[in-house]
Amino acid sequence: MPFERAIELAEYYHVSLDYLACRTNAKRTLSDTSRIEDDEIALLKKYRSLSERNKGKIELFIDQLVNGLIR
Repeated sequence: MPFERAIELAEYYHVSLDYLACRTNAKRTLSDTSRIEDDEIALLKKYRSLSERNKGKIELFIDQLVNGLIR
């Protein structure tokens, strides 16, 4: 398939080229900051500054929020 066609498909389905090539299971990449809001970028920067232990705590907390275990 021509590369230009792959780009068109990725744009049409709102996925990354890596996803189309089965190189990742993530449909979008975080490097595409054009669609990430400023507050989301700020949260990511704060998350990256945490220790591995605290990152685990945050991930557990988010999972509990998403699953409705915490209100």
